[in-house]
Amino acid sequence: MTQRSITAVAWPDSQVEWSTLSAQKDAWNVTGHGQTAVATAPDAVQLQPLVAQWPGQLWLTLPAAQTLLRVVTLPTAEAGELRGMAELQLDKFSPFSSENMVMAVEVLERQEKSTRVLIAAAQREVIAALAAPLLATGRLPAGVGVDLLGWWQNLRAAGKLAEHGHELVVILTNTGAELMALEEGRPLLFRTLGHTATDSAGLVEELDFALLSLEAEWGAAAKRLTLWHAPEVPATLMEGLQAHADLRVTAQSLATLPALTEGVARRAADVAEATINLVLPDWLVAEQQRKIRRRLTAVAMVVGSLWALGLVALLGGSQWRQHRVAQLQHELTVLEKPAAEVRQQQTLLRLLQQYADPTGSALECLRNISAALPDGVKITSFTYTKGQTLTLRGEADDAKNIYTFQQGLKSATCFKQVQLHGITPPSGKQAHTGFSVTLSLSEEAL
Repeated sequence: MTQRSITAVAWPDSQVEWSTLSAQKDAWNVTGHGQTAVATAPDAVQLQPLVAQWPGQLWLTLPAAQTLLRVVTLPTAEAGELRGMAELQLDKFSPFSSENMVMAVEVLERQEKSTRVLIAAAQREVIAALAAPLLATGRLPAGVGVDLLGWWQNLRAAGKLAEHGHELVVILTNTGAELMALEEGRPLLFRTLGHTATDSAGLVEELDFALLSLEAEWGAAAKRLTLWHAPEVPATLMEGLQAHADLRVTAQSLATLPALTEGVARRAADVAEATINLVLPDWLVAEQQRKIRRRLTAVAMVVGSLWALGLVALLGGSQWRQHRVAQLQHELTVLEKPAAEVRQQQTLLRLLQQYADPTGSALECLRNISAALPDGVKITSFTYTKGQTLTLRGEADDAKNIYTFQQGLKSATCFKQVQLHGITPPSGKQAHTGFSVTLSLSEEAL
């Protein structure tokens, strides 16, 4: 049985990182992880030797800075209706035409009358540019996730999010800072702060705007802020964050969490809920066509193999039959002379048996006839053919005696059939009744 696997790949900050999950019993376990440095954004030449190490479905990781992420509350409805309502919402807050966007919807919380959903969207050309080096290797991605959602997955899995109340989480890496505002661990707001750790003042200013948006949209005021960082946090940044009297700020290292790509892969493996997937529809169609071609090729190979085997069997069978016929003809030729001699011997033996066996001899037949002959009946002619028939001619004083004679002959075991015919009544010079009898010898007499 083929093992199910998912590999998530990301290439932020001039390095390629990947994690592979494989389904083992009822759990998805990490079966592969690695990273390698690249001089610039990776190209096909750099990715080609790595692609062989990425089994199963392949998911790319799109930076949140290139993605629109918006949490909205919609009326509870079926998945298709939710998507339609989400498309209307996207038209309101997206600066780009929906025709040039790829959108996905993920349900965060479902209640009887309302459903909180996450809408994610990105420009087609941005996704195509991200996947271009991978496509050049001949590999098609099965999905496109978002890095900030991968970090959210890792924080949830590690139990690092507050179960009650509101909190802010800032993910700070070498490429920039991203903000999540959460309520009981579920997102309310995603925001790209757009500044690196070296621009502490700009980052704090963007954070202030995010706090205002959170209060305006959700009426929520967070009291906690956790800064998850990969580089060291400058003292000026911590001082600026702690200047917010209403926030309790703590710092944690991203190195204590699973890798970003593991979080993306685990979201892809979660089949309980539809997760954000910004894959281009063209890729899905191309992948289906590729699968169909592979299946058709496999079927053609099987059919071709069966045809070849059938042809070999047919030709081989024909040659074998020709060889067998020739062999049997030779054996027949060899046996014809002995068989003819045996048949000749059998014929001679039957003749000897006929003439040597007294059971069917003329004397034996005459004895049976004499025993059956009543008074008043006289035999005038006796014609005997060995092993075949016996013909009698005679005359009787009374026709009744002829029938008595016939019954006596029928009781004899050496006669199979007794046929009485040619009865002529007395007339003129003939004073007696004439008759003739044909006797067929029984099997025992032959």
